[in-house]
Amino acid sequence: MFAGVSPEVRGTIASLGGKASPSALRAAILTLCGLRWWTPRELAAVLDKKDPTHLSEKHISPLVKEGALVRRFPDNPVHPQQAYRARQTSIGPDEDTADGQ
Repeated sequence: MFAGVSPEVRGTIASLGGKASPSALRAAILTLCGLRWWTPRELAAVLDKKDPTHLSEKHISPLVKEGALVRRFPDNPVHPQQAYRARQTSIGPDEDTADGQ
């Protein structure tokens, strides 16, 4: 489950402990989702949380509403294989200057 996760990120997750603050937990979710798509079940397992539904309701859904996370299946929020990743903020080839040149 930690494939492709750097030792630094693993350390950050390990330092969360059992009762992480909401902001620390959301920061960890964003860090993980910056690496690849994650299902709520996977995130709960990696973050040592017992209930993926609670994680979704209290942390993932607010991050989606804020625009920080995107859904793999945006037209079907309850898709059985729903997964999340951090919104990509790269600049496209025509967006790097004001006049497109």
